[in-house]
Amino acid sequence: MNHTSTATLQPVTRALWPWRLGAALGLIVSLAAGWRALQLTEADGYTAAYRDRLPMWAAGTKVASPEELAGAERDLKRALEVRPHDGGSHETLGALYTMRALQDWDAAPQRTQWLEAAKAEFMASARLRPFLPQPHANLALLTSMQPEVPANEVFRHWNAALALGPHEKDTRIQLLNVALAMWEEAPPTTQNWVNQLRASHVYSEATWQRWGTYYGIESMQ
Repeated sequence: MNHTSTATLQPVTRALWPWRLGAALGLIVSLAAGWRALQLTEADGYTAAYRDRLPMWAAGTKVASPEELAGAERDLKRALEVRPHDGGSHETLGALYTMRALQDWDAAPQRTQWLEAAKAEFMASARLRPFLPQPHANLALLTSMQPEVPANEVFRHWNAALALGPHEKDTRIQLLNVALAMWEEAPPTTQNWVNQLRASHVYSEATWQRWGTYYGIESMQ
């Protein structure tokens, strides 16, 4: 992750952070997981045209046209018609809806519509793949983007993801972003997990200090 410019940013709050690194990173992780699952199914033929584009759209390195976004949604729905119990398709469609919510963030009705649609897809993926952490990590990400959602709901999904994937790198970085973005609302067990992760030296101390500045956490600066 590149945080070289974060010192000039205002600290991220729960209301602001969907525009920042965490949301884009979560989408990329979700899309990568979804594509891995889709490659094993007959539904893959409907999604091949968008496999390389969706992660770039999420990262902001390529701007999707309205027609491309509508086409991706249409083809993912077709994939689910072929294989309705494919968790990977639900996961990827949820990521697409989250992306649409971010694009329409200033238009409250549309934003709410996209977020609720994304939540339904991630919950479907969680039901179909109860042994995987990613759907729960995505639900934690999604609900953290909604200030009206109680923190205990966010961290219920957060804890489920951690329990299922305590050593998965992709899940870890997504959960870390949610925990730091909601640091003041995070329960002690979550803050302890973050502090233990810091003590493990998985990430350099300079990286933690940059994150502290980025998220406005004085104890990490």
